Amino acid sequence: MARIQQRAKLSYDASWAAIGANSVFSGFSMAQVTQLQSVMRQHEVGEGEVIWRKGDEVLDVVLVGDARLAYRELADVRGATREDLEPFGPGALLVNVYALENRLRHELTLTAERAGTIFHVIGEDLLDFLDNNPGAFIWMRDTLVVC
Repeated sequence: MARIQQRAKLSYDASWAAIGANSVFSGFSMAQVTQLQSVMRQHEVGEGEVIWRKGDEVLDVVLVGDARLAYRELADVRGATREDLEPFGPGALLVNVYALENRLRHELTLTAERAGTIFHVIGEDLLDFLDNNPGAFIWMRDTLVVC
């Protein structure tokens, strides 16, 4: 198998695993999964790498592969529970549809707690996907994280 085909297969397998670990995406049809995978971009992150910076415009969503991501500022928030501080793992989808639609800014910085794979979906691509998949939109419209 050619090297480029191997990379494509690895990316496909990794995205399939992340999609399968997500409670909403795991129930999608093959056509929906294929549509979603077509707009996903795989990214390897290093420990401590900033994924989203507080104050930057919300431009994309992140599906966690095998990395661990966290909002470090939550540790300083009064009343934050232990569950709030738990890092996001495989299958977590970090999305704010309202912020994407209204071009808002990130309120917290998202950082890789453990190196690994994540998948970015550009906001416009996700909004187009949701237009064609109203069931997914219903699940995502009022939530910030879909596990």
